[in-house]
Amino acid sequence: MGKGTSRMSRQIHFEIFVRYGKGPGWSLFDAIPERDDAIKAAEAVLKEGRVRSVRVNRETFQEETGQFTTFRVFEAGETLTPRKAAKADPVDAGTPCFKPDDFYSVHARATLIGLLSDALSRWRITVTELIHHAGALERLELTGTLFQHAVQKIAVAQAKGSDEPITKIVRTLSDLASKAMARVYRDERAGRLAAVTLENVKAMADGLGANPEGEYLLKAGIAKYLEPIKSWEEKLAAVLALLSQMPEAGKGHDLLLEAIDVLVSEIVTCGSALAELLGPQPNLGTALLVMGSIVQGHVVPGPEGERKGLSLLAAEFSAGRLRAARAAIAKRVLAELKGMKRLVPNSLEEDVRVLRQIVSRLIDGGRPVIPMEDIVSAVTIRAKRLVTPESIEEFLSETKNAAERLTLLLHMEENIVGTENKRRLAGYILPIITAHQAQNFFMQGGPPLEQLKLLAGLQSKVCKSGFQEMEIRKISETLDALAVRLEKKHQVIGNALRAAKSPLEMLELSLGLFEAGAVLEGELAQMLRKQIWKILSNREAMAGLGKARKPDPATLMQRLARAGIDTANAIGLADAIEAAAAPKEQARSSA
Repeated sequence: MGKGTSRMSRQIHFEIFVRYGKGPGWSLFDAIPERDDAIKAAEAVLKEGRVRSVRVNRETFQEETGQFTTFRVFEAGETLTPRKAAKADPVDAGTPCFKPDDFYSVHARATLIGLLSDALSRWRITVTELIHHAGALERLELTGTLFQHAVQKIAVAQAKGSDEPITKIVRTLSDLASKAMARVYRDERAGRLAAVTLENVKAMADGLGANPEGEYLLKAGIAKYLEPIKSWEEKLAAVLALLSQMPEAGKGHDLLLEAIDVLVSEIVTCGSALAELLGPQPNLGTALLVMGSIVQGHVVPGPEGERKGLSLLAAEFSAGRLRAARAAIAKRVLAELKGMKRLVPNSLEEDVRVLRQIVSRLIDGGRPVIPMEDIVSAVTIRAKRLVTPESIEEFLSETKNAAERLTLLLHMEENIVGTENKRRLAGYILPIITAHQAQNFFMQGGPPLEQLKLLAGLQSKVCKSGFQEMEIRKISETLDALAVRLEKKHQVIGNALRAAKSPLEMLELSLGLFEAGAVLEGELAQMLRKQIWKILSNREAMAGLGKARKPDPATLMQRLARAGIDTANAIGLADAIEAAAAPKEQARSSA
């Protein structure tokens, strides 16, 4: 330990307490300067059988207050009858710990991050640095109750699936934690924890590759390497700098790469670290878009070198390295999407657009960084809040008419997932179409032909939507009924057909209405198709088309198919078209 730690150690001693009877009273037995000696003495007293329980407390003198801070480091012996445990905050207990090494597992680190996140943010260290560095552990012990409360929360969570009393679980966890911490203190005093540098990291990783304690010793060395660094930006750059000194492929290479990946993952998932690395952002949506770009492997550095660390990190992702860190950022994005905070506070429409962009970056061209079902789940939760009556009302607040409202809702449908979310959204559409205001708008809000095109365009979007089949049919039929009313009132199509001077002009006009998107599927479309069939079934009319050197058979068949005419099952239709076109071909030959 450093010079500051030695000075601190002179202000620390360990007090041994014993309990003789069945009551809860404890008596001071001894005070010893060293932790290991105190624990050995307590165990010896308990083994002699003179006491029922022993406890070792660390007492640290605080010069600022002139008082001692107490931290329990060891307890053994009979367990008192537990009192009813106070209700604890929910916590993921992770995998139960059975030996000191378990505190270095993935689950244990994740649990500690959740319990100590505020302290880690304040101290600007990762949990890996905390559990591998003697000075950081001493700092945790000096907080007094912080670590004890964390142990108690884990114990309460683990007790739910166990018959063991909470007090026994607390004691077991405290003992294991104490042993894990004592190991770091002991190895530090023995000089086993050498600091990593850019100059020695390659040789150190190679040397520790086959060592059973290699991971522990290397991470302890990296923790010392990072100790002087006070900003997250510098810390991320320092960790990534180690990649330039990677050993050749082998155990040493894998050991160092895993350590770097873990540290980077912990940095980018720390709230305060991420905020510092991203810099000021106008809103959550913009921040998540930048994170999505990092996941994709590219990010634009900010002014004056801002986000330099993230730019370096994105380059590593682009090269296919640090997969755990890449997935960690993607998971952080999903966690934010599941939260209540709006992506773009002042615009729900922009909120929807940004959500789609974020998802696109996580999917990364069809290669999801994390399981697709996780992405869908997060987006479904986010979408659920977008289809509430309050959100829909806000979303449509600036629209001027029914067409704009329907267009916005159909655009929203393209950007939300979840069958239930889409069902809720569909529930807002029919009332808009059937409302008196909407009926007036479509019947007399503009030129009738343009209104027909508008209704047909809306119906086409509905039919292509992800709504349920029954919902699509209801909405489509309602729009078609409105179009039929519009046609009956203004006779736009009827008057145009009656004004046609020839079957050819009538056929061109009918097909043109389909191609212009002015015909809705349903009653209106069937009416117009019957008119087309009358022309096609009239051989005299078809002969007249031939004399007019029209139509080209292949082109006409394509246009008929686009208009919904079943040309494949129309007996004699192809022959009739060929016959109509024959005079044109003969005229070309004569010429």
